[in-house]
Amino acid sequence: MPSTIFSAVCIGMQVVPVTVEAALGQGFSGLQFIGLPQDYARDARERIRSSLESLGVSLPARRLVVSVRPSETLKLFKGGLEHLDLPCAIAILAALADSPSESKKNAGLLNAIALNLKEGTHLFAGQLTLSGRILVPEYILPFELLLLETGTAAAKVWSATVPSKISRAPKKHFIHVESLKDCLHALSQNNRLNRTDSDSAAAEAELSGVSQSATNATAASAGSNVDANSENQIHKIISFFEKFSSTPSVAAVLAVAAAGRHHILFAGSPGCGKTFALRHLSDLLPPLSHREQLEVALIRQRDPCPTDSRPFRHPHHSASAAALLGGSLLQPGEVSLAHHGLLFLDELAEFPRPALEALREPLDERKITLSRARGRIELPADFLLASATNPCSCGFFFSRTQSCRCAGNAPLKYQQKLSGPLLERFSLLLLMDELLDDDQRTAGSDSASPLAELAHGWQQAFNRAPEQWAHQFVKVQNELWSSTPVYPAGTLPETLLLLLETQAKSQKLSSRTLFHLKKLLVTLTSLFPEQISSWNCHKTLASVQQLRSLESALRKGASFLAPTEQHSFLKNSGKEPDSFA
Repeated sequence: MPSTIFSAVCIGMQVVPVTVEAALGQGFSGLQFIGLPQDYARDARERIRSSLESLGVSLPARRLVVSVRPSETLKLFKGGLEHLDLPCAIAILAALADSPSESKKNAGLLNAIALNLKEGTHLFAGQLTLSGRILVPEYILPFELLLLETGTAAAKVWSATVPSKISRAPKKHFIHVESLKDCLHALSQNNRLNRTDSDSAAAEAELSGVSQSATNATAASAGSNVDANSENQIHKIISFFEKFSSTPSVAAVLAVAAAGRHHILFAGSPGCGKTFALRHLSDLLPPLSHREQLEVALIRQRDPCPTDSRPFRHPHHSASAAALLGGSLLQPGEVSLAHHGLLFLDELAEFPRPALEALREPLDERKITLSRARGRIELPADFLLASATNPCSCGFFFSRTQSCRCAGNAPLKYQQKLSGPLLERFSLLLLMDELLDDDQRTAGSDSASPLAELAHGWQQAFNRAPEQWAHQFVKVQNELWSSTPVYPAGTLPETLLLLLETQAKSQKLSSRTLFHLKKLLVTLTSLFPEQISSWNCHKTLASVQQLRSLESALRKGASFLAPTEQHSFLKNSGKEPDSFA
């Protein structure tokens, strides 16, 4: 009779159970694998044959077929299936129990193994060497998650590794084996599968009790971990703002981006600090929750170690669209590797145009669907995008201190590398040079911008009580990160919303831009409630306009440098109300 063994593979974020069957047939055609890619089947045949011979088990001169399902899914892989060596070898050994050519010693061993595998509650994973040693599988997390979903007392994972801490799977369900010989010996001595129904029920009750105790212990441990993570986060936030104490406007902008999860783009002259500032943006991001850790680990399965820090990806500007989105092997690209983290694209205008345009859909959908000749796969891509760019080839087009060295319309051609639809995906579009100029002014002076006043206000509050301000920042951040993208009615004052929508219609702003403006207003009113409450609607909206100053600069071009009086983009909207508080 065919023997059935179980394993698993991971496709994107989906754990797929794998069934391995082996059967002896009449005639002579050797060992055959069906349902697997040809390259892997050819290599696995020799590894398994040599491993069995090292145990003194020889394959009979009969037709031996190993079938692996789901075949269509597995044929999408060109690599990463080596851990199926062990389940295939165990299935072959169980099938050989019916072979009369085996010695009495081997026959007794194989019969015991076949008997203990009838329940089908075992998962096997590991690549075999020619000497029969079992190598640690590259991907162990899918087996742990599948084990947790199964939830039976007799379920076991047989491998050369131990469970990772991130899955919180009970260690008693993992059997550590170093070689195929050790695995066979442990299987032959495993009598738990031969229990009566009452024994099985007792085992289930025992497992339930252990699981409950483990859950309670885990909950207590999780509580202490949450406190430790919170204190660590507060410390990182305080250190961050102390580092940017000399540039409060830059710190305020980064705080807005991190608190409201806004995509941000800095443009400015070389050496102004764009890259330095955005590299430290990850210090303000909240720690990963347990669910987010599992999702991140499923994508980065080669290193599924528990970590509270969010992923930080920084691809070079020569990266192609396939590198950013995912290649022909249906492997995750940078947008998926940055899931629940920060994707930093430095020198944004130097990236290939097709790669930049390909980012538009993941930024909206927060996922990426890869359709290739080998198949189709959906991967998550919920990341925070931070980018830096020069406004022209020399970098000084918007500088008030140095002249631009680009000839003719070269700056315009350079800026056109960033399309309008891509720029629309950013909530924060800022000129770094303007932010640094704001920090040179006195907050109480007539020339101070609304953003400079906000920065001065938070800096005073931070200097008075750093920990209190950091705790307030964390509270606001948790509220905004956990909320749905569509903010409920009543979050903003009706007067402010009415003026904003009126101006959006008059300036023919897109729905996406209007949505970004509303999100920015919610973040500002949450982070700086005291300052915003004392302002009128025009000044509040002027601060939002300043958070998208690059948009206006690109529209005006060289005329942006002309010294003109600052006006709100609501200057023609009618009578200004006194306050909306």
